[in-house]
Amino acid sequence: MNGWRALAAVLILTAIAGCSKQVQTGPPLADPEIVAARVRQATGPPGPFRLRFDWQYADEHGQLSGEGVARYNPTDSLRLDLFAPGDASMGVSLTSSGLATLGEIEEVRLPGPVFLYAMAGIFRPGGTSPGRGFLADSAQVLVFPVGSDSLFAHVQGSRVLRLEERRSGRVRQRIEVSWDGLGVWPRSAEYRDFVESRRVRWELTEATEVLTRHAAEIYELPHRM
Repeated sequence: MNGWRALAAVLILTAIAGCSKQVQTGPPLADPEIVAARVRQATGPPGPFRLRFDWQYADEHGQLSGEGVARYNPTDSLRLDLFAPGDASMGVSLTSSGLATLGEIEEVRLPGPVFLYAMAGIFRPGGTSPGRGFLADSAQVLVFPVGSDSLFAHVQGSRVLRLEERRSGRVRQRIEVSWDGLGVWPRSAEYRDFVESRRVRWELTEATEVLTRHAAEIYELPHRM
């Protein structure tokens, strides 16, 4: 339990740091909508894949880790199967129709569709257009209005590097995506929820392109989130 308390303290301190008010701007983009359309179209491999990965989850209650399998059909269908110790498992379907689950792993709460897509390197910010954009170092930053919040998408070429959801300048959620060379899938990604003090991380261990599309039925799960 001492380890869990230490983890909770780290998460709380990180949440405080993440929620600190930040003002970020730079030279404006001439046409952020063109940039957004390019990255939307380019992200996600053109053919079906089967992936294997390791995952970790942590919140104020403790931490959990396991292995996972993903099956991808272009352009935006993902089926995730998460396995945890003790024969616990969860099936997750992420498509243009939304997020659905089957089974559960106790205490694990997944990121929403926009952030879950980004963990796989797929840029699907929703139906809105960016209100503005600017340059920050070597990245282009697109800013999307999301109700009372703003979604800041840091992209480079055809890759999404970071997503941040902010309210009044304070970061509420963030994902960092790490790429390895010319791979069509990210090497790893880490999601942080600074409001609810939780973290989800995954690291790719194997990516295999397959010859035929996965059966459509695997993406049809009963529980919509």
